[in-house]
Amino acid sequence: GKRSLTAALQRSTNLQIIAEFKRKSPSVSNINANANAVEVAEAYEKAGAAAISVLTDLPYFGGELSDLTEVRSTVAVPVLRKDFIVDPYQLWESKVYGADLVLLIARTLDKWQLRSFLSQARQLDMEVLLEVHDEGDIDKITDLPDFIGVNNRNLQTFKTSIDQSILLAPYLPTEVPWVSESGIHHVQAAHELQSVGYRLLLMGEHFMNDPVPGQK
Repeated sequence: GKRSLTAALQRSTNLQIIAEFKRKSPSVSNINANANAVEVAEAYEKAGAAAISVLTDLPYFGGELSDLTEVRSTVAVPVLRKDFIVDPYQLWESKVYGADLVLLIARTLDKWQLRSFLSQARQLDMEVLLEVHDEGDIDKITDLPDFIGVNNRNLQTFKTSIDQSILLAPYLPTEVPWVSESGIHHVQAAHELQSVGYRLLLMGEHFMNDPVPGQK
C-alpha cells in the first residue's frame, strides 16, 4: 500500500528525521563500505526515523537499486530513493523498485523538466522531495513538490553548514514542509533549524560513521 511521509508528518508536530543509508560519498570515500542496508534500515526504524533514504547511485555512493527493494520490504515507514534523476525512465524504475518518495535536484533540471518529472511522479503515486541550493533553484519552482529540501553542502567546496538552510528559509514556499539536508551533527543545530521552520532533517553521514548507525 501507499506509504506517505506527508501523512506521517500530519500525525506529529515533532521534528522528524529521514535517516539515510549510504556506504560511501564523494566527500568521504568509504564511510561504511560493508554496511548491510536491511540491518541499518531496521535499526533506523526502531530508533524512530520517519522515513529511510536509500542512496542507489553506485559510482559515488556505493548504492544499488536492490538496496531500495530490500529496505522497502523490511520496514513499514516510507522509503526515499536518493539518486541523480535526470531521465523520466528513472521515475518508472524508482516505482518498480519500491520508492514511496523520490528526490529531484533543482540544480540538475530545468524548469520544464522539473514540472514534467513532478507530474509523472504524481501519476506514479510517489511523493517528491525537491532539493534546492540557492535562490536561483527556488525560482525554478512552478508546481509545488511535497517537500522542499535545502542541501547544506556547498557544491564547489563540499563544505557543509546549516547556515545555508537558515539563509534560504525566508524564500521557501510555506505551503509544504521543509527538510534540511546534510551537515547536521548536533542537537543544538536541530533546535535552530526547527526554530526557523524546518520539519524534517535528512541525516546520513552522522549515523553511518558509527559502527552502530541505529544507536547513534
